[in-house]
Amino acid sequence: MKIGVFPPFGDDIDKNAQFCRDAGAAAIAVRPSEAPSPEELAGLKAAYAERGVEVCAVFAPRITTEAMLDARLRDSERQALERLIRASGAAGIGIVHLYVSSVRAPSEADEYERFWQRLIDYYQRISSAAEEAGVRLATHSYNAPSRLVWNADTLGRLFDAVPSAANGLLLCSGKSELAGDDVVEVLRRFRQRLVLVHVRNVAGDYVPGSYEATDRRELEVRFDLGDTDLVAMFRALGEIGYAGPVFAEHYPPMVGDRVAGLAWTCGYLKALEAALGV
Repeated sequence: MKIGVFPPFGDDIDKNAQFCRDAGAAAIAVRPSEAPSPEELAGLKAAYAERGVEVCAVFAPRITTEAMLDARLRDSERQALERLIRASGAAGIGIVHLYVSSVRAPSEADEYERFWQRLIDYYQRISSAAEEAGVRLATHSYNAPSRLVWNADTLGRLFDAVPSAANGLLLCSGKSELAGDDVVEVLRRFRQRLVLVHVRNVAGDYVPGSYEATDRRELEVRFDLGDTDLVAMFRALGEIGYAGPVFAEHYPPMVGDRVAGLAWTCGYLKALEAALGV
């Protein structure tokens, strides 16, 4: 297991790498230009590697509701994603970080099923491209019941329908908590699918399994204060043999300074690792 971060200083590779070294983070996920070439991604990977940091994942644009409604837009989005997948594989970056949280679930039953079949077809195609490129997709877990894929059971439907080994999970502890899922059980259930882990902790006025707000930062608390038992979560990661990156995701700032908040959070995650021997 290794600690990962999202670039705290944007495109400043030197400062991002220095932060990683100072905070004990070994991996970073990058958000490249809209249509990066393999050469661009390889250059980013090499630049960070020279500074002692691994580029472990590339962000992809979100899959949209509009794409589920319009076949031509769906093909255009999917083909762009396939190009990113192939570029990532050619650059030696093995994970593409993917969100399906923008896809809303229709209220009408037949339309709901049509959306599902379109999404399944979409994932079959991008999973095939990922297999050929030697890349794994990491779909971020979510929490809002108004979305098509929002909890462990809907993720399970997607994985059952598209069983490719390239079709993987990005488990977010905070989103799983908001969705009403047991984070430890989700890790055990999808242990073969687990590609990335995001850590956030939440507390406040929400009802698990019915929380609709997409992003309320006031629910996000210091990692040792929230409703998710991160000690149990890290023990479970050790039990299932997870060796990939664990990202400090949403976290509160310190005296208004988000970089300081990230540094504290990295220290907390490293302390959990050391204390539990995972």
